[in-house]
This record gives sequence, C-alpha cells and structure tokens, in this order.
Amino acid sequence: MTARDGAAASPRMAVSHATSQAPATLTVDAQTSLLNEYCFGCHDADGRAGGLSLQDFRPDHPDRLPELAEKMMRKLRAGLMPPAGAPRPDAATVKAFRLALAASVDRSAAAHPFAGTPELHRVNRTEYRNSIRDLLGLDLDVSSLLPPDEMGRGFDNMADVLSVTPTLVQGYVRAAGKISREAIGDPHAAPSMTMYTVPKVVNQMRHVDGAPLGTRGGASVVHTFPADGEYTFKLTFYYDFLETLYGQSLPPNLQGQEIEISVDGARAAIFTIDPNIPETKNILTTPRIPVSSGPHRVSAAFIAKFDGPTEDEFRQVEQSMVDISAGIPGLIALPHLQSMTIAGPFAVTGLSATPSRRRILTCTPASSEEETACARSIIARLARTAFRRPTSDEDAGFLFDYYKEGRAEGSFESGIRMAVQAIVANPQFVFRFERTPATARPGTNFRLDDLDLASRLSYFLWSSSPDDQLLTVAQHGRLSDPAVLEREVRRMLADRRSERSPITSRPGGCACGA
Repeated sequence: MTARDGAAASPRMAVSHATSQAPATLTVDAQTSLLNEYCFGCHDADGRAGGLSLQDFRPDHPDRLPELAEKMMRKLRAGLMPPAGAPRPDAATVKAFRLALAASVDRSAAAHPFAGTPELHRVNRTEYRNSIRDLLGLDLDVSSLLPPDEMGRGFDNMADVLSVTPTLVQGYVRAAGKISREAIGDPHAAPSMTMYTVPKVVNQMRHVDGAPLGTRGGASVVHTFPADGEYTFKLTFYYDFLETLYGQSLPPNLQGQEIEISVDGARAAIFTIDPNIPETKNILTTPRIPVSSGPHRVSAAFIAKFDGPTEDEFRQVEQSMVDISAGIPGLIALPHLQSMTIAGPFAVTGLSATPSRRRILTCTPASSEEETACARSIIARLARTAFRRPTSDEDAGFLFDYYKEGRAEGSFESGIRMAVQAIVANPQFVFRFERTPATARPGTNFRLDDLDLASRLSYFLWSSSPDDQLLTVAQHGRLSDPAVLEREVRRMLADRRSERSPITSRPGGCACGA
C-alpha cells in the first residue's frame, strides 16, 4: 500500500488503475477546462453538491488528495458524473480524463511509496502448532492450552487483531511446559488421564479415518505417551434420556456388538457390549497394557457386523444423535461411543526413541565433561530455528542458564527440557519481530533484511517458521536476489507444508500484508 505526501492511500490504490493500453492524452490545461466547464459549477466551495468540493483539487497533482481522486475516478467509470440531464463531454473525453488522473496518481505512488509501520505480529494458534511441529517433531493440539484467536476480515493471522493479554501470556507459558515434557519425555512421569470425547454431531455409522479397516464409528486419535510403561483405556457409551443404551434393541443378526481398542493398528483389547447394563455401570476398562513412549495411533472402534443398512426400518441411517435429540428409544439401532480415556503411565520402565527426542537430542554426552558442549550445540541449533535468525551470544547464555537450572535438579535431559521450555515460551518465538536498520529515520521507508523477509515468506507460504535452507540463504544475504527469491518460493510451494497456508488451503485470497 502507498501514500502521497504522508496521506494514507485508499484500499483501491494498492492496484493499478490502468484498464486500457490507450495513453492519457489530455493535458493539464484540458483537464482544468473540463473541471471548470462541467464540475465546478456544482462542486465549488459554495455549492458543495453531495457534500463534495473540488476547490482544492489540482489536476496536475491529484496525488495530494488521493481519496478525492479515487472517488472521482469511480464516479467517472460508472458514468454517474456529470449527473443525468446535465451537460457532459463525450465518452472518449471522459475516459481520457479518468486515465490521465489514474496515471498521475500511479506515477506518484511509484515514486513516493509509503509502506507504513507493521504492527507487532504474534503467531496464532495454527502457526504456533506448526512451528512446534517443525522445530521439535511434536504435533500437539494446543486448542486446549491457548484461547481462540480473534479474526479480522475473515482471517485469524492478521497482526492488528492478534492481541496480547495476561491470560494469553500465561497460556503460552503453560503450553511451553507441556510441550517440553512431551517432546523430551519424562521417566518420572506421574499417572494422569486424558479424555477424548466423541461429540453427538459425529456420525458413527461409518468407518473413522485412522481406525483399523473392518470397523465403524468410535474414535481414532494420535496420543503422545510420556514414558514407557503400562496404561489403561476406559470407554463410555451414549444413553438416551431414559438411561437406555443406544443400540439396546438390535435385530437378531446384530446381537453381540463388539468394540476393539488398538494401538498403531494392533489389537490391544476387545469387549462385547451388554445392552442391558445401566449407564452408571457400563464403563469398560482394560487391564494395564504396555505402551512405549511417544506418539501412537489409538483407536476405539466397533467391529463392523454388516455392510450397508440394517434390517431395522426405523433406524435413521445417516443421522447423528443430535438429529434425534427428542429421544426415541431404539431409534439409533447401534451403540455409540461417548468417550475414551487413557490413564497412565504405571510402572514406568524408561523412554523410547521418539521422533521428537531424535529431533532434539542430536548428540549424547558420554561423560559429564562432554555435557556442556553437547548442550550448547543443541540449544544453538534449536534457538536458530525457533528465533528465525542466528543465535546471539546473549541468547545462548540466557538459554544455557535455564539448562544449568534444570541440570542441577536432575539429569542432562532435564536440563535440555528446561531449555526447550524457555525457547518455546520466549517472545522471539511467540512474536515475529522485524528489526529496523540503525540508519532508518522516522517516517521513511526501508527494506526488510533477508532474515525478516525469510520469516514473512515462510509464514505466508507455510504458516510456520523458516526451514534450515531458507535461513541459510537469508543469512548469507542472497534471498533479496530476485532469482534466488523465485527459486525459494517455487521450492516452498512444492513442499507439502504449503498446504497449511491460507493462500492454498482456502479459496478467495490471502491475508497479504498482515
């Protein structure tokens, strides 16, 4: 966006006004004569027809009143001025006058651009999750840790609406603690419970993505187990308002409904559902099942007993329970899972090599003398990606202090976990800072340096932080080269991460210049 003589341009001035290859042939004197003959009679300082005065408008400098020039061009393009019944020039003269105004405004905009000052840009929940996944190799749903982002003009990644509150800051701090524990793992993890609920609006008559083939309904999630150990799985089911199990009245060919619990597609437990058990007692719990640490696909799904509609003529085949909230017993002829709860770990035995541990722990000290060098290497590499620039000595020292604090309370990995927590809670990770050159003066334009350009490009195309290749190119000052920039854009668009971006994942444009 541009401005003329310090005045903000209207939104339409962000695009070229030229709609024809025909040159604007009207001279300034000819334009002034047109205004005197057809416009000033109504739009002078005294008349102000429509509340508009052209007294200060000069055809040789329409850029001094850009909003007024825009309004005039819109009226001329639509044929609204001069008004019907009033004398007016021929159509060719009107078009030439409009193009002359547009050419003058565009020339001034190109000669005197004014980009404006970008607001402090916080990463939203989606960008935060993507950045964590690319940094640590951990995909964590942060919707339960961070409040929803506000939206502006249909997008939730606009800097001017991504406000910061004390509650939000606390949310990022809590999220950092959970992320660091799950990324590194915790050999001293205490048992906890995580519940996954299936909403009533979800239809459970069909196969659920992620669940084993030959099943229908239920739930399938990727759950991160904090440590190697034993876990239990608890299931509850939906009942109607009369405390009758949905699916109690089944035809003979569907008796004996079964539900299977699987981990990474392998059966861990199976239950036969008794339709006559009251709601308070129909809670199925597995014995303790050994599971290794890290992310695993956990599914609780019903064994499919048929293919297609059942013989029950009263069942509404494709409706969910919300569609029949009036509650008619037996209307849904099959059981529906309400929740799956994962509890543990019990009897912790250690930590396995998870994707996030392999991503973080790129070196392993063989002795206490090697710990400092290894820790500094890990911290510098993570901080460079997280902060989207080379790590300064100040950053390295600050983060290493957190490592030492964690190391004093536990093991080497405890220190790394504390450093990871400090990195993902740091303002340089949560906010996209853009540095102003020391030579820039207030009110003047300056070019973004290559590192800030890399950050803008990455969050624009990937909704995530720059990768190592983009950072390396920017660090060497080559990203501002048009050929290199085009090459990197093409590479990034070919990457699957581009599917996360608002530009490619939703129709209707993008949140440009946010």
